[in-house]
Amino acid sequence: MFAKSLHSSNRWIAAFLLGLSMAGAMMPADAGVIVGATRVIYRGQDKEASFFIKNTDSVPFVVQAWVDATEGRRQFILTPPLSRLDPGRQNTLRVFHGREPLPTDRESMFWLNVKEIPEAPAKPNVLQLAVHTRIKLFYRPVELKGEASDAAAALQWKVCPDKNGNQSLRIHNSTPYYVTFGGLQANGQRTEDLDKLEYVPPYGDAQVQLPSGLAGKSVQVTYTTINDFGGTSSPATVLVSP
Repeated sequence: MFAKSLHSSNRWIAAFLLGLSMAGAMMPADAGVIVGATRVIYRGQDKEASFFIKNTDSVPFVVQAWVDATEGRRQFILTPPLSRLDPGRQNTLRVFHGREPLPTDRESMFWLNVKEIPEAPAKPNVLQLAVHTRIKLFYRPVELKGEASDAAAALQWKVCPDKNGNQSLRIHNSTPYYVTFGGLQANGQRTEDLDKLEYVPPYGDAQVQLPSGLAGKSVQVTYTTINDFGGTSSPATVLVSP
């Protein structure tokens, strides 16, 4: 049987080589454009959603921004798609829903991208990096049951063997909201597999392999989740029986 919880971004950087070092030392390049959100919530009743970007460096950047298409369809438009951002300046990016229909009984998730492109260096033999930031974009229809903040407490947990016979943890989400994890431990242990478990989709399941040596034993799972504002919840604990 499933066990219910006892109580209730993603930012990554991809470096693209824009210049090759020919000789001498290379100057390190740090991210200059910051994104003022770790996720964006687009509510169905709104005409748009927005967030800001700011150039904290002493040099200007060209900023390219877009929302990933899904199955070849572009459900959202991000504007401006290309802009110049001078040192110390701030700009607002706006997200608009296109004409592609989306499910009305659950949230949909997309990836929003911001890439900073530095100007050509004045000096030779300089290595430059284009910093690429990805954050989650959630489309939240108007009439969903319950509250997003209550979704984590409604998760259902089960220990079961996976297709390879290893002990795994299956999590079922019975709500229309995504539940995004900030961290996950089993009996106080963290593993690479547990760290990779990012979220459970609405009305869906996620499964992850447990640390070795837990076969036939109850597992105490401790986890945190991420809220609409990018904050991390207090740790919650659930005891899952085999």
